[in-house]
Amino acid sequence: MKVSVKLFVSSTCPNCPAAKTEINELAQDRDDFNLEILDITNPNALKKAQEENIMSVPTYIIKGEGYENKIGLVGSQGHKILNEY
Repeated sequence: MKVSVKLFVSSTCPNCPAAKTEINELAQDRDDFNLEILDITNPNALKKAQEENIMSVPTYIIKGEGYENKIGLVGSQGHKILNEY
């Protein structure tokens, strides 16, 4: 089973374009995760962000089989850090 990666962004966020670029580049290099990018200006995405207790964007939520807790990374992380998680 693949890891689930959700990236919460906003169209008004100055750091979100870099985060989207970073995760999309990683998705090109790896095929072991499913990616969902959620723009919180969309009401459905906002609801999901609230369910995850997202307080700022960009925020990555990473969930994997066999791990009890999800990993939350706030801010633009860079390819190396994202690859580690």
